[in-house]
Amino acid sequence: MFSEKTAPDFSCTWTASGSWSGKTALGAQALSLLACFAALLAPALWNGYALIFYDTAGYAETVMMQRLVPGRSLFYGLFLWLSSLGWWSFWSTVVVQAAATLWLLHLLLRCLRLPSGACALLLAVVATTALTGIAWYTSQLMPDIFTPQVVLALWLLGFYWSRLRGLERAGLVLISLLGVLAHMSCLALAMGLAVITVLARLLSKRWGLEVRWLPSFGIVLLALIIMPLSHLALTGKAGFTPGGSSFLFGRLVQDGVIKRYLAEHCPQEGGRLCALQDRLPATADDFLWTGQSPFQDLGGFQKAGAELAHLTVAAMRAYPGMTLWTTIRSTAQQLVTVAT
Repeated sequence: MFSEKTAPDFSCTWTASGSWSGKTALGAQALSLLACFAALLAPALWNGYALIFYDTAGYAETVMMQRLVPGRSLFYGLFLWLSSLGWWSFWSTVVVQAAATLWLLHLLLRCLRLPSGACALLLAVVATTALTGIAWYTSQLMPDIFTPQVVLALWLLGFYWSRLRGLERAGLVLISLLGVLAHMSCLALAMGLAVITVLARLLSKRWGLEVRWLPSFGIVLLALIIMPLSHLALTGKAGFTPGGSSFLFGRLVQDGVIKRYLAEHCPQEGGRLCALQDRLPATADDFLWTGQSPFQDLGGFQKAGAELAHLTVAAMRAYPGMTLWTTIRSTAQQLVTVAT
């Protein structure tokens, strides 16, 4: 057990007589932490370089060209630039991502009053990397790693505030804020988690919980203010990361909602897509990324956003039950078939 005022436990207790002391203990701690980093960066070490995804260049483009790119956060681009020391080496970027993940795991163990020293942390890291895909995300130059980090950070801030020190709270706020700015899905996720935190607060007395809702709401509010203002200052265009309406529309195409709407409302309310409805593909991937898709005829990510956003709202209003059911069904299918 560790109290809130106890120093972080980075001891190794592998001997029957207790923890090692002096240089031996420090050496064991250092080796354990190095092993933690090796486990979290194993795919990059095996590859010989940080893992680069197709979208990585798009994030770098936002900074190099100082413009907004659909589906590519300017803030993750800035993170890539800063953490790589001005594009010097992306090894430093994945090390930063691994360090943040390792620190969150340490805080998680400590706040749950579990052993959180270097050796206990190594066991947790080995188990996590063996049973999940986390090492692939810490090793990859993509904002995906921020999704679990945002969840853990907001949970610790909301439910274990009193067990955190001042600098730890500041660090969790920084990670959360960077995460919600790095990807619009993280921002939406944080909004949902903020609502859940408020509900937990309302039930906290019955459950005996100490819940703070202000950190999560404050982080979401800050993101909603910082993102458009920063975009305006850096690119001359205020607003949020573009492209979200196209991805949502693709999901409705795959689930048949758009096909039904066009069949029942064209030509009056279907816009230009009415003439192209027979060419709608079966999947969101084919709609967004194939050259023969009607999406390209409408102008792609650069020009089709407004029309697709209008059709999305209209279809959801016309078929709320179908939209809700297909959302639940698609979410369940994704959770089962993602096969990390």
